[in-house]
Parts: sequence; C-alpha cells; structure tokens
Amino acid sequence: YDAAGNRDMVPHDAFGVMGGLRLLIKGASGMDPYIDISGWALSGDEGDIHEKNRDFFSMESNNSTLIMESSWGLDIDCNYWAIKGEIGTKLPKPADNVKLVVVMGYFNLLQVPAAWIGTNMEDNKQLGWEIDVRFVWTVAENVDLFLGWGSLNDAFFFKDMFNTNNSVNMAAGGITAKF
Repeated sequence: YDAAGNRDMVPHDAFGVMGGLRLLIKGASGMDPYIDISGWALSGDEGDIHEKNRDFFSMESNNSTLIMESSWGLDIDCNYWAIKGEIGTKLPKPADNVKLVVVMGYFNLLQVPAAWIGTNMEDNKQLGWEIDVRFVWTVAENVDLFLGWGSLNDAFFFKDMFNTNNSVNMAAGGITAKF
C-alpha cells in the first residue's frame, strides 16, 4: 500500500530454477548406490524497487553443500547458478544404516555487486568449486547423525570482495531431525 492507503502492485521478477537427474541402482546387495546431477539458478537483486521487485529469491533451507550453502558455512542462498554432482551409497550390512555421500559443485554469481560494474572486477563472478564428503548414520526413521568435511577452492569472488584466501576447508558434525 502507498502512503494514501491505495494498493500499489509491483510485479516480481525474482526466480529460482532447479533441475536434475538421479540414477538409483537398487539391488540385492542393499547398498543402493546413486548418482545425481543437477543445475541451479537463483536470482539476485537489481535494486530498483520502483520498476519491478527483483529482490533476492532465497532458498534458505538449501544446504546441499557444507561451505557455500549451509548455515554453518557461507550460507549463500541466492544470486548464483551452480552445477552439482552427488554420488552416494549405503555401507554393506550390518552397517547399512550408514551412508557415504560425496558432493561436488561449481558456483558462479548471476550478478556482481553494483559497485563492480564498469571496473576490472566486473567479470569476476566465480564463487568457486566445492567438494564434500559425508557419513550419515540413520539412527531412527527421522533422525540422522552426520560427520563431514568440505573444501572450497578457486573462490576468486571472495578473494577480491573480502581480501581473503581463495580456498577454505571445513569439518562439521551434527544431527538432522525431521518433524
């Protein structure tokens, strides 16, 4: 609503797109190995709220990678595109309630910060590539314990933006409960 109390409609241009394929191999071994390949694009912000609302489209609960997306890492929720691959399998019996998962992703900004436009940093959109290895132990139907390690490399955007290293490692452990 505007100051006079009239309804003011602003069209939204934010978007989020995700698509992929998962190949699951069910077999007598019970290990159920799989491979997953996906592409992601989550819009950024052009900042002109008077024309169209292009504010950030956030995927807050997307935590498929430890460093780039999880709340323990950088928690990047929007303004990027990514290509991700994941392979996983259950361990052989009697440890078939433990799963090994390897995730790899390549991340790039959709839009650089406005202050970089017209500078030599305008083309620097590379957020980096990440590889994670996780063990997930299903202790109950809706409860998992996990232990993981991740490595983010070639993160040149962060190096230029924050004058920091272009790589980082992270170890994490925790519990996931679904209600």
